[in-house]
Amino acid sequence: MTAPAAPAYAGIVTRALGLIVDLAIVNSVLLATTVTVGALVAAVVPGRQSVGTPEILLTTAASVVFSACYFVGFWVLAGQTPGMRLMGIAVTCERGEPLTLGRAVRRLVGFVLTVLTLGIGFLLVLLDDRRRALQDVIAGTVVVRGR
Repeated sequence: MTAPAAPAYAGIVTRALGLIVDLAIVNSVLLATTVTVGALVAAVVPGRQSVGTPEILLTTAASVVFSACYFVGFWVLAGQTPGMRLMGIAVTCERGEPLTLGRAVRRLVGFVLTVLTLGIGFLLVLLDDRRRALQDVIAGTVVVRGR
């Protein structure tokens, strides 16, 4: 009997390209939604030319919630976002099992921390033997090729 082959871990360029695709999808949906809602409000309340702080805060909160649901939902339900699928990569737990909701939320928190540090957490991919970024270390996940 031969031992199972070690998984092929995704590198920083593949992961970055998948993330760029996902960000383009998220931002396109948010832009289309914002324009549609704005057009509806303009039709219902003609002559209203300004947007107040409550509307800005509501739009921002909705954008954050949608973005979080997009990533966490795809990680839990499919193991990959559309951008990851396009690049042929998927996220799993370290032993290969699918992500749970809790683990996906921890991964999202790690991703936010990485973004807040201006991407320093992504540089771990270059140093880690399993090419894990900060969000993967926090959540106990790996990103593998060919799933």
